[in-house]
Amino acid sequence: MHKRLFVLVFVFIVLLCSCDNNSDVTKPTPTPHINISAEPSNSPTPLIQTESPTNAPVISTPVATATIEVIATPTITSSSSPISTPDPEGNITQQGFLRSDSGTNLNLRVDWIYQKNINNLTAKIAVEIYVESYSLFTSSKTNCKFYINETEYIFNSDEIRLPNNVAYDTIIAAYSQDIVLSSEGNANVTLTAKWPFTGTYAGVNFSAIEVIGIIII
Repeated sequence: MHKRLFVLVFVFIVLLCSCDNNSDVTKPTPTPHINISAEPSNSPTPLIQTESPTNAPVISTPVATATIEVIATPTITSSSSPISTPDPEGNITQQGFLRSDSGTNLNLRVDWIYQKNINNLTAKIAVEIYVESYSLFTSSKTNCKFYINETEYIFNSDEIRLPNNVAYDTIIAAYSQDIVLSSEGNANVTLTAKWPFTGTYAGVNFSAIEVIGIIII
């Protein structure tokens, strides 16, 4: 019995010494595959340096707006002949017409012709005012007006009685006036005619018919 106990104690002592010797053995440290020369910083440097935005004040620039005034002008039809070649005395002649556009067959037309002399810088314009219509019955008119530039002519028109449904040209006035030319031998002449026709024609109500245009002499 004592022998067996002695053997067990001896085996226990041998095992204990063996464990102490194994604890002194150091395990090899693994070698990394990539060598790092320096530790990375906590704040990596960006590839592009950007400045921090400043709190610059925001300036509001007012946007300018333009107001456009639309001025209605009478719709007209105009025509003129080619300017003639000066004759031996230096005279040039041209003619044409202005016509209102009422949307009906009732309109006002101004036929004009001028002659100017390029040698002495003088000109004269002559006009005839017509009422264009088909069948038309209207009383005489007063306070009819015609202008050559700022010169005003006031006239009366006679009664018109046209029973047939054909085209008529009824002359109601005629005027002529001398025109002063510029040193370059030119002038702008404004012609304005107003006929106070009131009533209905072809379903259109009228208070007056007016035509206006500019002739370049």
